[in-house]
Amino acid sequence: MKTTVDRSSPWGQRLYFEGHEFDGMMDEVRLKAGQQTIVPGRGVDVEAIFEKVYKVVPDYVDLPEGVLGKTVFHRDGRFEVLLNRELADEAESDPVARRRLRATGAHECAHVVEHGHLHLVDSLTLSLFGETEPPAPKVLCRQESVANFGYDGQWWEYQANRGMASLLLPKRLLGDAVQELLGSKRYRSMDEAVRAGELEGMIREIMRIFDVSMRLVTYRLQELGTLPKSSDQTTLAMEARE
Repeated sequence: MKTTVDRSSPWGQRLYFEGHEFDGMMDEVRLKAGQQTIVPGRGVDVEAIFEKVYKVVPDYVDLPEGVLGKTVFHRDGRFEVLLNRELADEAESDPVARRRLRATGAHECAHVVEHGHLHLVDSLTLSLFGETEPPAPKVLCRQESVANFGYDGQWWEYQANRGMASLLLPKRLLGDAVQELLGSKRYRSMDEAVRAGELEGMIREIMRIFDVSMRLVTYRLQELGTLPKSSDQTTLAMEARE
């Protein structure tokens, strides 16, 4: 990780992570929670990570329109995770909403892992505020930001999405799943599956195993170099209904 001055950011500084650092950070926090947090067909249990690692239970509340999640950081290291109650209600019966809710929780978890230390203030500084601490900073995560893997100028949201992808689709486990699927169809590579017109079916199976969206699976496979970024089938997979 590198840090530079950035007056336009909420913290007056900017963090830079190498690609492998996202996998390392998310693997570490997932291992702290225990391997039981990963269940085939249900994916990574993000709420269990919050509870086991941070002793925090996400709360489902009414949030402003278009806001899927919010993390409130306190200067002493505590934080609160708030998720959209309406989305949670939809998730009870709608698989698309359930996957969006899971992505939102993982996005907030990535903020905690990657950016939580930016909110810390030492006890000496806190004492200057007397009995109270300065206002707790908030990170609002809007619908257009969560699982949007393009860069829109808010580097902290881009990084949270990178972390979310690493958390919900662990590199090693995803690689194992891809190899098993390829082997079951006797393909030597994803390129062969693409040429055979099997891409969407394989992506849907990975969606089922990890309980994530098609867009997330496609992005992660491209990020890891498993799937070509430019092909007709890749484009169709990105645009397909989930």
